[in-house]
Order: sequence, then C-alpha cells, then structure tokens
Amino acid sequence: MQIGQGTKENVVAAGTIILECGVNFLIVVDTSYEPNAPLPVPIPNQITTIGEALGYHVLWPTQMLWFPKLEWEEASKESRSRVIANRLMNADHVDFIFIPYNPSYHWVLVALETRTMIAYYLDSLQDQPFDDLKEIVNM
Repeated sequence: MQIGQGTKENVVAAGTIILECGVNFLIVVDTSYEPNAPLPVPIPNQITTIGEALGYHVLWPTQMLWFPKLEWEEASKESRSRVIANRLMNADHVDFIFIPYNPSYHWVLVALETRTMIAYYLDSLQDQPFDDLKEIVNM
C-alpha cells in the first residue's frame, strides 16, 4: 500500500496495514521515499518523521492511504504443471524438491522426496489437497 501526505498523490512511503483504528489505520512503514517528511500522527519525543518510523507501527489517516490496482490473473493448469516440471528437470542429486503452491489465497507446500517419489502436502489449515494439484504432481 502507498502512503500519502497532504494528498494521496504525494506518496512519501509504502507500508503494511496492521489494524483499523477509527479514522486511522495502524500501519508498519516498510519503505520511506521522503525520510524527513513529518508523520501525520507523531509519537512525541520518539518518532516524528517517516524515516524514523521505518519498521515501526504508527497511526496514519485513512484518507491518505492508496491501494494500487493489482492485475490478478489465475495461472492455467498447464503453466502450473510447467513450473513443477522445470523444477524437477533442474534438480540434480537432491533429496527433496520444495514447491510452494497457492490454490486459493492460502499458501501450502508440496515436498517431493526424489528417491522414493513420495509427495508430502504441508498445509497449516490441514485441508486436503486440491484435485488439480494431485493431477499436476501425478504427471
């Protein structure tokens, strides 16, 4: 997310939203484009500029946050299969091949043991693997 000052068009930093706090958001400042610019909601005697706020939680007015439009395109089964095939072909003498996979806004990890050709599906939500992932791994 882009962080503006005065107007949304005056982008002074980039950050991550942590929590909505009324008319403000609690954010973490990840990148500073104008380190000497003052914070709109300073922490007196501690953090008063954007440069000082790097990596810290600070309040920022909602109307000064800008979310760039992201183009989201779902990859086809063929392109996902191609990524896995390329990783397998480029793996020389390794015990495991790790394949991160995002089936529906949640990352999982597939670990392929190359000696036994066993696939391990690691999911923090303990869901079952999607059918298309099973098909891709079985190819």
